[in-house]
Amino acid sequence: MNEGKTNSYEVITEGKAKLLVYKLESYKVKGSYVPALTPVFYNPIMRSNRDIMIAFLRTTLQRTTKELKYGETMTGVGVRCIRVLLETNTKPICEINDVNREAIKLAEKNLDINGVRDGVKTSCVDARVFSLMHLAPKNRFDYLDLDPFGSPAEFIESALLSVKHGGYVGITATDTATLFGNNPTKTLLKYGVIADRLQFNKEFGVRALIASIVLTASKQEIGIRPVLAYSEKHYVRVYAKVLRGKKYAKESMLNLGFILHNVQENSWKTIRMEDVIRNNWEKDRNHKVIGPIWTSEYIDNELVKKMYINSFELSQESVEMILKIMNEKSGIVGYYDTDLTSKLLNVSSRKIQKLVDKIKERGYVATRTLYNPKGIKTDMPYYEFIKVYSELS
Repeated sequence: MNEGKTNSYEVITEGKAKLLVYKLESYKVKGSYVPALTPVFYNPIMRSNRDIMIAFLRTTLQRTTKELKYGETMTGVGVRCIRVLLETNTKPICEINDVNREAIKLAEKNLDINGVRDGVKTSCVDARVFSLMHLAPKNRFDYLDLDPFGSPAEFIESALLSVKHGGYVGITATDTATLFGNNPTKTLLKYGVIADRLQFNKEFGVRALIASIVLTASKQEIGIRPVLAYSEKHYVRVYAKVLRGKKYAKESMLNLGFILHNVQENSWKTIRMEDVIRNNWEKDRNHKVIGPIWTSEYIDNELVKKMYINSFELSQESVEMILKIMNEKSGIVGYYDTDLTSKLLNVSSRKIQKLVDKIKERGYVATRTLYNPKGIKTDMPYYEFIKVYSELS
């Protein structure tokens, strides 16, 4: 790098990695850093996303007698790969890629700075080409990361094909407005999901992304089993085990279903794919059919407990997020927004904990949700929930 170029950079630290990145101050709009404007993408706000990945890989990719393979389709400055090599015990064979040649040059420089250049293979091709270069069973990854700016939809199929049976894929989506149903036409075109504005829009986005991955995988007779999924800030993240074979694809499909959304009451119920196939369901005239979505659990709480144990030296923000994920009841579809309920009933807001306790007294599950500080997840029927809410002062 010449002196003029060097002056455009600064060295930052993330985890144990020292990174040469473009000066963040130089790419601000109205006081906020805009990563998409930089010649090589790096987003400091996504540190918690990468922290949680480190805890996940510490937990799932245990050192074995065989060599483990880690891949990145869009490496940017190389931060994920470097942190994996410095902060996990697995020391996998790493292959990183970016279609941006400047990104690969900077990632290689960062690998050198951190002393982990040896053994890391780099390439500069389209993300889909990179994945398809690993179609052969012996070339497939134990873990592949797909972290685009925007939607991952066009890259999902090739990514899944490059992961071995029993391996994992980590997928990020930052087009949250689309996944949350703000523009149903876009959601349908991009993800193949009919969407609507729901009070549990963030959770809907998570379940919609998982469903889209399942539908994409099934075309290749691949099943996926989500083990950790969540939404925070401006992104949705899904970690899933890849299972090859027709029976796994079928199992995955049967975990899909639809939401019947009563627009007048702002209530909902779910129907499973199996019931749709057998025509074993009834639609009220006030119901809008939304989906498909993933209707089963999408968080392996025991896995996340182990991740919490393995969250040493990660940021406090990330550790707190792991705790929130661990306590999420992902087997219950949706949550009630208490502010919205108060507005609907024209009553004052209820204290969340008092409401949770009252619901539990009636013998139902009730808990807070990571998606909304004013949200409550419960298996209590809608009309009974409204009655309890009205009676509570």
